[in-house]
Amino acid sequence: MTVGRILLLDYPYAETAVEEAALAPRALVRAAGEALRVASAGAGASAGETDGTAAARAAAGFEDVEGLLVDMAPVDMALLDALPRLRAVSVIGIGLDRIDFAAAAARGVAVRNVAAGSTEDVATHAVALLLALWRRLPAYHAHVAGGGFDFTAVGPIDSLASQTIGILGFGRIGQATARRLAAFGCRVVATSRTDSPAYAALGVESLPLDELLRASSALVVTAPLNDATRDLLDERHLRLLPRGAVVVNVGRGLVVDTPAVARLLAEGHLAGAGLDVFRSEPPGPDELAVAAASPNTILTPHAAFYAVDTGLAIRQAACANLLDALALPVDGALASA
Repeated sequence: MTVGRILLLDYPYAETAVEEAALAPRALVRAAGEALRVASAGAGASAGETDGTAAARAAAGFEDVEGLLVDMAPVDMALLDALPRLRAVSVIGIGLDRIDFAAAAARGVAVRNVAAGSTEDVATHAVALLLALWRRLPAYHAHVAGGGFDFTAVGPIDSLASQTIGILGFGRIGQATARRLAAFGCRVVATSRTDSPAYAALGVESLPLDELLRASSALVVTAPLNDATRDLLDERHLRLLPRGAVVVNVGRGLVVDTPAVARLLAEGHLAGAGLDVFRSEPPGPDELAVAAASPNTILTPHAAFYAVDTGLAIRQAACANLLDALALPVDGALASA
């Protein structure tokens, strides 16, 4: 039987020398065109088309493909139908919220991700956003660039060491964020669906969500997207944060009601927001409104994971994961993370 090719779908890298070297001698092909761009943006190419059917349309013509390297495009029944010989999927990164695991398991398609690949970089990005917001750096920059030179111009700033910082989601990234925050002497609290020995090991207090929000001068969201976290931080929850709190999201955009963040910024309940992820990507006008709502906002383009050396390691790991999954017996290639 002819060895099936590897398809790069919604692939974020223009050159593929890394993948070609890691996956040789298998042939690599790349989906391209308007359907792929639509799938990546999370919107249908035409009225009534979902991002899933757009991704499947992008994959049309690749029926011999056995392996899939994918970034953000959904892997659902429509895509699986378009790739009848598919045996393995490897996600270039950690996110698995766009994978239909039941459909993959029913087809015997193995699924892998690079679980810890960008942990340190995302945590560093989260803390960088938090520090910049807490110290009002965007507002200071605008003030000095506009000709001012008054250190009181941006309002009062309290010492970070005297604050409580809340972390929503205490997996690898949440724990790495807590380790970084320990250096600043602040109290760190967190909430997650499961208990972890890392709470005690890192000196972090576990609190229920509402209690954590009421206690937190700053909130860092690192939670993944799942049924429990989707739309979790709605306006009611965000209003539990003390007046003057700042919010950072490096988890998933659909965890947070971004338009509500904009409203709370505009009325002064929140003092700042740093968003690396959005409910739609690229963000639309409703989400970009956060930038107009307050001078103390920072928006980054889902870049928290990014570092050249880390990106290379993630790509190599994703290729290795794909080869491992393809090596499984056909009848044993059950989906797993």
